[in-house]
Amino acid sequence: MTWTRLDDGWTDQATLADLSFEDRWHYLALIQHCSRTDKLDGVIRGVDARRCSDHPDTASAIANLNELGLLEVLDKDRYKVVRIDDHVPPPHIREKAEQDKLRQRRNRAHKVGDHSLCKPESNCVTGIVTRDVGRDVGTGRDGTGREQATTPKRIGLALTPTEDWDVVEPGTVGELSA
Repeated sequence: MTWTRLDDGWTDQATLADLSFEDRWHYLALIQHCSRTDKLDGVIRGVDARRCSDHPDTASAIANLNELGLLEVLDKDRYKVVRIDDHVPPPHIREKAEQDKLRQRRNRAHKVGDHSLCKPESNCVTGIVTRDVGRDVGTGRDGTGREQATTPKRIGLALTPTEDWDVVEPGTVGELSA
């Protein structure tokens, strides 16, 4: 999946105000085409510049974008989206995405027992690993909490064993004696 950055005021730009709705749509499609196809320099083929949207007259849209300085004609069959750096992800985001993909690939392989992708410095256990060990040490300790008589309850300064606690019946919460 790719993404395109647009400033909050992108639609309010004075240069875009001079364009028709269809031409603005075509300009956005050019930007997204560059993002989707990793054309980070903004240079695209003419055929792609004409096909990237459903504009009824792409030749006029390209001419209008060129006239406003949003699209540069490089030669007969290549164009450049001038301010593409404002819209594609910055390098640190692109690099992080690639690193995340590699880390996830390693993790999936490791979970199924393939340790060929594990980093040497990771101290990976390559033997049989029990997968069903939980991290919650309290797992399986279900109960009411009243089973142990040694668990004290503080009443004032004295400690009372749990079997001496008052039993509350449903509907009698406010009727206990102190």
